[in-house]
Amino acid sequence: MSRTLLFSLLLFFGSILWSFIPPLVFLVTGLKWSLAGGGKLVDYSNPLVLLGFAVFLVCGAVLLFGHRKIQAALENEVRLAAGISILFLYLGYVLLWFHREMLAARAQSPSFQNAQWLYLVTGAFFLLLALKPPKRGEWALSGALLFLLALSPFLVHCFPFEMGFSDVFLDVKEACNNLLRGVSPYSLQSERVWEGGCSYLPGLWLSFLPAVALKVDPRYLAVLYQILCAWVVWKAMGERNRLLATWLLVLFLLNPWALLRHDVYMPATLLAWALFYGALRKGRETAAARWYGLGLSMHPFHWALLPIWFAWTAKERGLQKALSLLFQALMVAAVIVLPFVLWDPRGFFEGPILAFAAKGAVNQSHFGLVVWLADRPVWLALLALVFLGTGAVAVGRGKGTLDSLFRWLAFSLSLALLSSYHIEHYYYLVPLILALFHQITVLDPEVGGRRLEPAWSWETKKSKG
Repeated sequence: MSRTLLFSLLLFFGSILWSFIPPLVFLVTGLKWSLAGGGKLVDYSNPLVLLGFAVFLVCGAVLLFGHRKIQAALENEVRLAAGISILFLYLGYVLLWFHREMLAARAQSPSFQNAQWLYLVTGAFFLLLALKPPKRGEWALSGALLFLLALSPFLVHCFPFEMGFSDVFLDVKEACNNLLRGVSPYSLQSERVWEGGCSYLPGLWLSFLPAVALKVDPRYLAVLYQILCAWVVWKAMGERNRLLATWLLVLFLLNPWALLRHDVYMPATLLAWALFYGALRKGRETAAARWYGLGLSMHPFHWALLPIWFAWTAKERGLQKALSLLFQALMVAAVIVLPFVLWDPRGFFEGPILAFAAKGAVNQSHFGLVVWLADRPVWLALLALVFLGTGAVAVGRGKGTLDSLFRWLAFSLSLALLSSYHIEHYYYLVPLILALFHQITVLDPEVGGRRLEPAWSWETKKSKG
């Protein structure tokens, strides 16, 4: 089976895990799902949803642990990727249209129909690339990035925060405004839709401070981070199979859920991961450690995956070097985080710490084991620790190759999210970009002046036997 198809299925069926309005629902219902009551949660125990989840797991397992060879001609892979990009554009538009209709049921919202031409033009462009595949990936990547850039004014205009469309950037904006007023960002905030202080680590909301200071909608800055993330990943690609790797990046950028959730901070977090990945690909380990430290100041996922990165570094460079790089990462995080901890320790504890440590009931907005184990949060916490611990042990016993690092980062975080009690659907974009890094590395294992070992496969297992 082609790598492009597997990665596309991973992105497509992953949307069943991410969203209460998955693309599959629209395909099955013919776009006639009722909008009464503003929509309702999907029954995650439905056999159709479980089938999609099974496909998601199988595709992920084959991509991360299967053979690295490309099974189809490169031109066929490109044609397939271009066709799936058109499908993703269609599904992304349908999801945005549906979301706007939900908002219109509660308040007046501007029409989104003016953006139809943008989707049509972009779809026609990718159709041209499917009919006559280019020999370089810059055309596809440039088309995707120009589409995202041109789409941003429509998204900002059609989904105003005042309608309660997003509570994420309300939190970020208020934290930045408090800082500009000389008030602790973790003090009680007035513009938020729930009680309490800022629930995000300083590195995250600080990344949007320029937009807030200039009174620009932070979603414009989020689009810029998305474009920078793509550029960093593309620049870090090797020459071998660069065309296919670029198309996989395009598919990630255009997956339906990423096109829908433009109201969250994920591009800033994904950029931190991309900078970490790019530094490792170029063999700059100290820079990679510092970029990882930036991630530690932004999101708890970096802390959860810290043992896996440390175990991999110790395997590759030895314990002493691993401790040195760990110190570099922690120092960067401390420079960004500690001033706010010292400024308002109680507010910081009641904000980002309790926000991710709380065991209270949550509005289920994704597929996970919490569907069946909601009343047993201790079990869920233990399972998450087991999955993260398994990744650390596995990467520590591996060969210290770069594809091994991203394989176990993606694998462990995906399963940890499935066993999480407090999670949001858009969090799944993180393991998916880690899986993308793994695929790019597999397509061209030449990195840092040395060639990586082959990935695990049934063939290598048989040869060793």
